[in-house]
Amino acid sequence: MVRIGPDTSKRLPRHLRNEDIPTHTFTPPTYQVELLDAALHRNTIVCLGASSGKMFLAVMVLRELSYQLRKPLKEGGKRSVYLTDNETFVDQQVQIIQHHTDLQVSQHLNKDSIVTMTTEKWQDLITSNHILFLSSHVLNYVLEENILHPSEVNVLIFEDCHVVNKDPVYAQILQKINDTSLECKPRIVGLTSSVTATRCQNPAELESTISTLETRLDAVAETSTLIMSQRYGMWPKEQIINCDKYEDTTGLVDQLENILLDALEFLEDFKIKEDEENEKKVSNDPCQISKTVVCECLNILYKLGPWCAASIAQMFLTQLEKMEKQETEILAKKFLRFSSTQLRMLNTVFENNFTPDYNVDALLLYASPKVRELVNHLKNYKPDYDFMIISSEDMDGMMGDNESDMSDDSELDDSDAENEENNRRSNVIHVAIKKEGSDDSNKKASDPFSVDAEKYLCGIVFVDHRFVAIALNKMLEEVCSWDDSLCFVKCHQITGQKKKTLKKDINKKQEDILRKFRLQELNLLIATSFLEDGIDVPRCNMIMKFDQPKDYRSYSRSKGLARAKDAEYLILIDDNKTETFKDDLQMFKGVEKVLIGWRQNKESDNELEIIEDDLDCIELLPPYYPNSDMPTIQVNLCNAIALINRYCAKLPSDAFTHLTPKCHLTSVKVNGASMYQAKLRLPINSPIKIQITSDFMPTKSLAKRAVALKMCQNLHEEGELDDQLAPVGKELFSLEEDDNNEWDDEDLMGEARPGTTKRKQYYLKKTANILLRGYPEKQKNNLYLLKMKLTKPISDDQNTRGRKLNDPEETSRSFGLLTSVTIPQVPEFPVYTRSGEVTTSIELLTSDVCYSQEELERLSKFHRFLFSNVLRLEKDPMIFSPNQAELGYLIIPLGKATEEIAVDWEFIEKVENYKLHERRNIYDTERELFEFTKTDYEDGVVMPGYRNIDQPQHFYVAEIRMDLNPASPFPSPELYKTFAEYYITKYGLSITNYEQPLLDVDHTSARLNLLTPRYLNQKGVALPTSSAETKKARRENLQQKQILIPELCEIHVFPASFWRKAVCLPTILYRMNCLLVAEELRIIITEGANIGQASIPEGFIYDALSFSFLKDEETDGIPLDMNPSTEQSDDDEDDQTGKSVEKSFSSNGCDINSQVKDDFNHTNVINVVDEKTSKCAETFQDVDKSLETNENTDNSVVSTNGWPNDTDIPEIPDNQSSDTVSQLSSNPVQTAEVCCEFDKLVLSKSENENNMNKEIEIQMKQSHNDSTEQNGTSSPEQVVEQDVFNQVGHFGGKPVKKKEEDVEVTEEELDKLMSFDTDVVTGDFIGPSPCMILQALTMSNANDFFSLERLETIGDSFLKYAITVYLFCTYPGVHEGKLSYLRSKQVSNCNLYRLGKKKGLAECMISTKFEPYENWLPPGYLINEEKRKGPVPKVLLATKVDKIPGSSSAVNFCDIKIDSHSHHLTNGWDKYVPCSKEENEFNKELKEIQANVEEEDRSDSSDCLIPYCLQTLHSLPDKSIADCVESLIGCYLTSCGKKVALRFMSWLGLRVLPQKKSLEQTGCVDTHVLSCPSSPLFDGEPDSVNQLQHLLIGFDKLEEKIHYHFKDRAYLLQAFTHASYHYNTVTDCYQRLEFLGDAILDYVITRHLYEDACKYSPGVLTDLRSALVNNNIFAALAVKWDFHKFFKAISPPLFNVIEKFVTRQKEREDEIDLEDEEQEEGDDEVKVELEVPKALGDIFESLAGAIYLDSGMSLDTVWRVYYRIMKPQIEKYLKSIPKSPVRELLEMEPETAKFEKPERTLEGKIRVSVNVVSKGVFTGVGRNYRIAKSAAAKKALRGIKTMQAQGLVQ
Repeated sequence: MVRIGPDTSKRLPRHLRNEDIPTHTFTPPTYQVELLDAALHRNTIVCLGASSGKMFLAVMVLRELSYQLRKPLKEGGKRSVYLTDNETFVDQQVQIIQHHTDLQVSQHLNKDSIVTMTTEKWQDLITSNHILFLSSHVLNYVLEENILHPSEVNVLIFEDCHVVNKDPVYAQILQKINDTSLECKPRIVGLTSSVTATRCQNPAELESTISTLETRLDAVAETSTLIMSQRYGMWPKEQIINCDKYEDTTGLVDQLENILLDALEFLEDFKIKEDEENEKKVSNDPCQISKTVVCECLNILYKLGPWCAASIAQMFLTQLEKMEKQETEILAKKFLRFSSTQLRMLNTVFENNFTPDYNVDALLLYASPKVRELVNHLKNYKPDYDFMIISSEDMDGMMGDNESDMSDDSELDDSDAENEENNRRSNVIHVAIKKEGSDDSNKKASDPFSVDAEKYLCGIVFVDHRFVAIALNKMLEEVCSWDDSLCFVKCHQITGQKKKTLKKDINKKQEDILRKFRLQELNLLIATSFLEDGIDVPRCNMIMKFDQPKDYRSYSRSKGLARAKDAEYLILIDDNKTETFKDDLQMFKGVEKVLIGWRQNKESDNELEIIEDDLDCIELLPPYYPNSDMPTIQVNLCNAIALINRYCAKLPSDAFTHLTPKCHLTSVKVNGASMYQAKLRLPINSPIKIQITSDFMPTKSLAKRAVALKMCQNLHEEGELDDQLAPVGKELFSLEEDDNNEWDDEDLMGEARPGTTKRKQYYLKKTANILLRGYPEKQKNNLYLLKMKLTKPISDDQNTRGRKLNDPEETSRSFGLLTSVTIPQVPEFPVYTRSGEVTTSIELLTSDVCYSQEELERLSKFHRFLFSNVLRLEKDPMIFSPNQAELGYLIIPLGKATEEIAVDWEFIEKVENYKLHERRNIYDTERELFEFTKTDYEDGVVMPGYRNIDQPQHFYVAEIRMDLNPASPFPSPELYKTFAEYYITKYGLSITNYEQPLLDVDHTSARLNLLTPRYLNQKGVALPTSSAETKKARRENLQQKQILIPELCEIHVFPASFWRKAVCLPTILYRMNCLLVAEELRIIITEGANIGQASIPEGFIYDALSFSFLKDEETDGIPLDMNPSTEQSDDDEDDQTGKSVEKSFSSNGCDINSQVKDDFNHTNVINVVDEKTSKCAETFQDVDKSLETNENTDNSVVSTNGWPNDTDIPEIPDNQSSDTVSQLSSNPVQTAEVCCEFDKLVLSKSENENNMNKEIEIQMKQSHNDSTEQNGTSSPEQVVEQDVFNQVGHFGGKPVKKKEEDVEVTEEELDKLMSFDTDVVTGDFIGPSPCMILQALTMSNANDFFSLERLETIGDSFLKYAITVYLFCTYPGVHEGKLSYLRSKQVSNCNLYRLGKKKGLAECMISTKFEPYENWLPPGYLINEEKRKGPVPKVLLATKVDKIPGSSSAVNFCDIKIDSHSHHLTNGWDKYVPCSKEENEFNKELKEIQANVEEEDRSDSSDCLIPYCLQTLHSLPDKSIADCVESLIGCYLTSCGKKVALRFMSWLGLRVLPQKKSLEQTGCVDTHVLSCPSSPLFDGEPDSVNQLQHLLIGFDKLEEKIHYHFKDRAYLLQAFTHASYHYNTVTDCYQRLEFLGDAILDYVITRHLYEDACKYSPGVLTDLRSALVNNNIFAALAVKWDFHKFFKAISPPLFNVIEKFVTRQKEREDEIDLEDEEQEEGDDEVKVELEVPKALGDIFESLAGAIYLDSGMSLDTVWRVYYRIMKPQIEKYLKSIPKSPVRELLEMEPETAKFEKPERTLEGKIRVSVNVVSKGVFTGVGRNYRIAKSAAAKKALRGIKTMQAQGLVQ
């Protein structure tokens, strides 16, 4: 059955709905807060419904009156006494007071202390303690002996004060107090949970009890808080509905009754006989279930009628059949069959007589009068919609889930019963379809609450029995499906569950029902009384008691749920019970009046006055119109209170606190009549700080409405209410679950959101503008020398083959760069050859070089020969056109014939002749005798002439082996006898000269990326070297060498020494361009931001680009025993393992620990290697053809590895281990393919995953193995450097508990801390070097020796700090919610991406690994799309350009194209029209952000479709651009200081500095410094200074403890004031300071870690930052340093959470580790997380903000205070970094762990389950999503580790 009515499924969450806002009275505070207010103003008897709130009230009273306790008794000080005779909980009570105050507490309840203690001891005790826990006898003795005079007691708290009426000792105590003068009497607070209506049903007796207590204690009893309707001012309309006597016109009642009574009589007559054999009775009554079934059916027949009885009988029948199959006892099975038979008889009789023909009136004849009354009353709630009935027999899939939840009975389970019931019904399905109704959507437009004005049904029908609820629900569903006037009703039953059963599925089902009811997907619940017991339900407008209430408790609690406007409270009474119930009802109302306090003349606040006021009050005061253009929108006396309540509900607050206005009424007599005046004060975090006073009005209600109207006008004028009268605050994006705001990276249309990792766009690679074109001209060219010098040769251990190390400086010939442009200074930088680190510099030789056109053509041809023949980089679709290419400079040979270096024309001529040279035909058998000339081969590059003629392989001649000749024995004699025989047999080549020596050669390197060394990992640590045996074999064994015969080889024109230099050219030119791009970016920023000087002073030289700083960063701080480079085994793998190891590490960034992140963990790397090795035959064909040609051609070099006769012998590069080759002996030519495939796979994975959420950033660690495999080769994982932190803490297991030692921080140590306030640079400065900027532009995917990640971490932190300070100082009156909203927009990845893109950073970034063969375009070349083979995909360029290809500089300051579906930055801000200057500026900034987004959205780059080209384009995720922006901020911060960084951020477009008004638009940033805000002390409050001093009494202890004394103590008070603490009227609450302090602590802690001598890697730095900057640590430190004892908050739920947390922390001796804090919830395997109070973390942060402002915005001062507090924790986490349980789980199970959607429990908490495939489902519960998710992860970790320990899983 489906009913379609008003669409309420998409209604707003409850906290955004007006229906929860009282409209006739101000929202009352929590009742404990009301009681506290009363106790502080007069002697009060606190009557609680339970004892749970006693200690909250006691502690709060003691704290508020503690100012009287801090003085010595001799100086007028006083003491507080807690009087109790209950010793059971006194220790716990004392502990609670000690936890929440800094007062001394002592307890003496034993009578023996009266005898054992002398008067002097008592006096010492009283003098040294502030609070005394005493029993009645002890207190009486102390008062009698005058040890403590009543005048010396400021407050006397009576626990269980109701015993005063019985205990004579209490009477004596009270008599002594009463004998004291009035001004010296102590305040009396009586606590009792016994004097309540639940224990006293007689109003007179209750009144007498309360009156006696009030008289004896001289106090006022506060009982009205027990009445919900009184507190909310929502008195429901009560109605007693008399139901006629049930007259059965169908005759079915008697027939069904007879069947059931006969069955019951039979069951009752059955007697169980003794079992003669066992001499014992049957353990269970076999007919008990049958009796239960029959009795329930009879009960429902009498209460609901025959239809419901037949319906429930059908349900029972299904269950009985299931139970019969499971029953084993024969006798019990027979009774089950008997019951089933009786129920079938009942159903048969009913079906035979049931003929309603779908007429509702006829159907109701089969129901009781109560059911008919209920149905008729529901029709009153029909909304203004028309419905119709559609009958269909083929509407498959329309049946809703209608399962019952009654199956909490262990015997009866109806999981299938209701399906059977549905099947029994007619095949006709009744569906209600909404018709088009009248359109009155615009009515009541003047009422801001008109959305909720329509009388939607939200009701609960209470019944006494579970099965009655089920049957009644079935009846209502059937009636509603037949009657179109009831189609709007969507009902369900909810019955709770018995304590003896804990069925998880039933519990979840009922939670789902409640969730739907809260969201109005259901609007009527049929419930049992369990729903009265504090279950969180919406404010209902109809509560019906189907059965009369049995006692006052049931009456009061059910009535209290009717809290909606115009609610009804209905009681159905059988006709024969009417008179009896009238007496009960009178008693209920009498009790209610006593509790309300009618004796104190409170009738004036009753419901009659409220209703009358509503009718005529609008005329008394004129309404306020927020906008004269919209006269229908107004504030009047009718809606003003509701507007104030809604505004307060929208103020920023935590989940524990509901902010409410405070209204105080005073009365005066005017002409004999009472006139009332109301004073209204808003919560302290509202910008309206003053108290508003109304005019005198004739009634209390009108006075409240008048002051509310006045306050609404002030709120609008201050910009707190918009023109629609809606509160202007931060937008609430989350639903009911707090912290559940993990939004997807895709928008509503399925497209990736701007600023996310998933959204990738294409950009042109940036070429330095200075290098553009640059083709040499005939006159005035610049000639630069590419100078190379071997500065760090490799060690002998790394030189496995013992080859000679080649220093480029030892050769006279070098390379030059000829261009028509002037190249600015380029820092020296290293390239890494086989010989070691070669430092490269670019030096100007001459600036006035002229060449003829013919000479330029010759130089161009040499340039092309170099890149095509030698380096083999020319390939389709490249064409050589230097005069048209972007890079037109030429690389030419230089010689040193004399002292001067000049163009080596002689060598150019050799090259020209070489191209015309014809090769010798070595296959000619009649060729001339070969003559060997040694000098031709000594520095030669040779090419075997018998294979790959088109693309010959090149080899360096490493050694001329004079001891070998063609006739020498072949190393594998079993195959060939001599070398000559090998060539004759295999190739048919004869040797003419058998005396010629042989050549020991090495392959020329195909590895052209020389950015990183091949023998060090990315941390600068040497990789393990080969053993001595391996090195000896490679140096001496011919099987490890490559031997060629000179006669069969050609000699290349390039000598080996010059060839080695040529191999460096791609890396040199690539690095030169990157550094020049960085330098140009520095100049642009310098000029645009007006920081430093753009031009380099004469004589200034940049520091060289050195990787030593990275080595220092990663290894200097590592203990020697943890540094893998300090100890290497002789058996370790040789680092010169060729391309497999080289590719593995270079493609993976050389440092797996630093570069392989997110879900790519250590195991994945190993598995990939194994998989690729085993599947090399399948993957090698995918290798790039150019690499295949270079590295995997026919390798017939002589070797002795025993290759088959039909297989070419592979050459073994000089850095390739023979063992690696032997592992791939089955496919020897596929070695390089496997490595390359692994390279590509790792690179691809890194590109795709590098920018994932840092929360899942994996720090891999692997120690070196002491021994390798038998063949001497270790797998790549064996050479991964061990991480700095080899012991990482986690949450899965229980750590060893060790008490933290408090380390005293000396002043000398504090003086050594880095300064945050001192500028790094002064005067004229250049700014960061191009090397630093290049680091900030380089992504980790580039696999360079540096990346932006470290700078990004500090930049991100400083960005948050800078924007926070700017917003805080610029908008001193704007509350934290709005500031957080605006900050989130500025620091969002989306905004940073847009700013970075607009400045052209995307083109400048280095995003991929440098692969000269694939993604680099050599100078002089351009792409000719016509030469491409096959279809070429076109991609959308993210930026507009003038022409393609062309200068990429055209995209530096381009428009931005943003997805049209991207989310807007504001929601509702556009309609906000504030009036105050400050709010206007705030709104202006918001509109500017929105305008920028809209402008970018209008940008269209749809015409920029270009063919995809690896050489000229790169793809970047949006988030990577945002990361680059943050890293550049970090770059300028660390190199130039805070001021320069702020100006750079202003240039980017970030609002961090106030802008000056400039007369001329210079395009430069012009700013001035932020000033510190004024004191937070309110001037408008009278006597504010004295109030401040009063509220801060006792805070001097805190100042001494933190070693900081405030100059302006208003900051101190504000830092510790919670929004709920309404007694503070002189400062704001801590929310703004917490907003500021959060950013300050994040920055100073992150910067401290960044500047640490160990220079931690980005991953470690992120882990440390996450571990030290989080609410859990801050809250624990706040408790450790007793911040909580000074915390000013009045929130009972928050008090309880803090108490639990403090208790746990003190039990653990303030240990900060928070990994195992949970409680187990029964046997249902649900882990409940112990909540860490966010408020404690907040005050830890707010104090930092207070110190920052009080010290004149000094970060140094803040850090000196907080370093002292946090030093032990910092040092601890530097040794072992804890991971969050969620992260640890995702690292452990990256593919199988999946968190399910959150659910809400019946208690209102959040439940989250994580499903770990094949290991189980683990559930956690917490107050919000984050806590519940953490609890589930902890439980999963513990479960998985237990299974691993038991060997159940791997």
